Amino acid sequence: MRRLDCVLEPKKDEVCDLFTKYKDELSDPYPVILKQIRLRFCNTSKYDLSRIKSDPTNVFRNFKNYIEGYSDNVHDIIENFQIYPLVKKLHKQKRLYLLIDKFTEFDLHPNKIDNHQMGLIYEEILRKFSEMSNEESGDHFTPRDVVELLVSFVFGGDKVKGRSICSVFDPCCGTGGMLTIGKEWVHKNINRNLKVFLYGQELNDVTYSICKSDLLMMNENPENIQGPASSISNDRYQGKKFEYMITNPPFGVSWKSEKEFVDEESKDPKGRFFVGTPRISDGSLLFLQHLIHKMEPKGARIGIIFNGSPLFTGDAGSGESEIRKWIIENDWLECIVQLPDQMFFNTGITTYFWIVTNKKSPERKGKVQLINGSSFHQIMKKSLGNKRKEMTPEQSDQLFKIYKDFEEGEFSKIYPNDFFGYTKVVVEQPLIEDGKSKTDKKRKPKPDKTKRDNERVPLSEDIDEYYNREVKSHLPDSWMDRSKDKIGYEINFTKHFYKFTPLRSLEDITRDLKSLDDEIKQLSMEMTMMMTELPDHWDLQRLKYVSQHVVEKRFPVEGDIKISPENVESNTGRVIDFYSDYDSEGQEFLPGDILFNKLRVYLNKVVLTDFAGLSMGEMIVFRPQEIYPEYLSKVMTSKTFIDQINSLSEGVKLPRPPIEGILNSFVPVPPPEEQKLISLYLDKKIEQIDSLVEKIQRKIELLSEYRQSLISFVVTGKVRITEDMI
Repeated sequence: MRRLDCVLEPKKDEVCDLFTKYKDELSDPYPVILKQIRLRFCNTSKYDLSRIKSDPTNVFRNFKNYIEGYSDNVHDIIENFQIYPLVKKLHKQKRLYLLIDKFTEFDLHPNKIDNHQMGLIYEEILRKFSEMSNEESGDHFTPRDVVELLVSFVFGGDKVKGRSICSVFDPCCGTGGMLTIGKEWVHKNINRNLKVFLYGQELNDVTYSICKSDLLMMNENPENIQGPASSISNDRYQGKKFEYMITNPPFGVSWKSEKEFVDEESKDPKGRFFVGTPRISDGSLLFLQHLIHKMEPKGARIGIIFNGSPLFTGDAGSGESEIRKWIIENDWLECIVQLPDQMFFNTGITTYFWIVTNKKSPERKGKVQLINGSSFHQIMKKSLGNKRKEMTPEQSDQLFKIYKDFEEGEFSKIYPNDFFGYTKVVVEQPLIEDGKSKTDKKRKPKPDKTKRDNERVPLSEDIDEYYNREVKSHLPDSWMDRSKDKIGYEINFTKHFYKFTPLRSLEDITRDLKSLDDEIKQLSMEMTMMMTELPDHWDLQRLKYVSQHVVEKRFPVEGDIKISPENVESNTGRVIDFYSDYDSEGQEFLPGDILFNKLRVYLNKVVLTDFAGLSMGEMIVFRPQEIYPEYLSKVMTSKTFIDQINSLSEGVKLPRPPIEGILNSFVPVPPPEEQKLISLYLDKKIEQIDSLVEKIQRKIELLSEYRQSLISFVVTGKVRITEDMI
């Protein structure tokens, strides 16, 4: 309200005079007044906030008169602010005058505080004083540096210069920052004379009112901001198409309250959601489907911010996979950019923005560009909530240049559309009973459901050739059930930009350890002399062919040993604690099984059990078959194996690889006698190294004690310092 006052203040007396002149002559004097003052709103009351505080005894009555004096388009805004109950409460507590007095001390005119800065103020007030948590609601206010980068890709990736008019739409417009920065960026960087019409819809009543009032003050059309209403179940722009769309929708938020509406529309072949719907816990992809439905057929561009989930969540045939398939096979997906983490005020997660368009340039047709911008940031001098990183204009320009150059490089990968697709093929094995293969009435082998597996065959490969090469050679009795084929699509940024760090040579490590004792030198020399390549008589097998993935579950009974990732020490496989009060279902394991932690694989938590029990949480149970368990556990703790699995990891806060990826990872397999020999040798050497680690740790402790003593002795004068000592 102070902001409205700042805009009206220069014309306050003129409005009052005009109202006095026309109130008896015209039934509705407001249109005439607005035309003469050249604003979209006015207030005909003789009061504003500054004049209200000049009469402290009648502040509540005068405030009510002031509110009633606004033109109708402001009344809609005030109604959504739900201001009357608040004002009444403030007056009763004798706080209304104090608050008005404080707010009249500073200037909030849009020329001094722009729309996006007002959004920042609102976000900060919420963060500091409100019980409402935007983290829980999934609403993440978009910082200016992120918005400017996004709009540069949306508008800068198109030839806007020759146009005279364009429309910009945001279905989750919040306080309107994306819209206003988008228009500002276009006028500054592309075409100052371009007419940009802003459209938006917002669900939250307060942010809707902030957005509408700010556009009103900026002489934009506030009627182009619709709400408060959900764009998904109450689309206020049905049938309207737009040329440019930018948004940061809520992600990780359930759409259960709108499920009935969405399910009904998904039955309509011409509806927004006919191709499929995402899981109920996250409706962010619904907004992208909504925007695609609104693309201007002659050409439209969409920029939308997501978390990592829409990239890979959902197996072949799921709603998410079908949506990705629909977008990519229609050649709409142009580019995806990974942003740094800690870029938003109320969440530290890594985010991505997608550029979707129905008018790709000729060189981009049939291709998707992935850009890794995770390192393009600087640390802020002062954090704002969870926002600790920001992108400089130079870094933003560099990312945009990578996009425009459309070339492969360290931060850019370009793939054909079908690169992200795969066929999920079911692989069956015969059911064996009493040593014989069971058959059906047609004398075909019956499948053993407990051994049923599947393979993800890239769309670029021949399925039969892949099967014969990757499966048949290991499982000669197996066959494919092609009636169950499903096409899936996923985009794994971690995999495509994963940088393998090669192991340093033992000579380099020896140089680093040169100052240590002779025992370490002897160990390094011995290992250096033994260096060799993978022996010819060794084999490479997939993990699923040398071990059984155990899936049996049961509820614990009294006395059960229960293990979770938290109970296992990283890198050593030592069990440091057990669950004692866990009574939910768990994965059963036996002595000789291997427990592998798939949550944050890089922590390297692998246990070779010598007891029976239940695994909790993210521990996977493997039962070695035709391979020495001690040897397999050593392989699974090696950096080579961990790097291989880690490259498949999905997710940001809690990265984990898919179980299929783990099962299909490769394991070096020497002859049985060598497996045992290797295990015995490693047990001996690891014990020796652990002993050395303890000795070195003791040296570190002694040096720390020496350092503290040195400081104490010098500053207390027990050790005298002379000039020749320095």
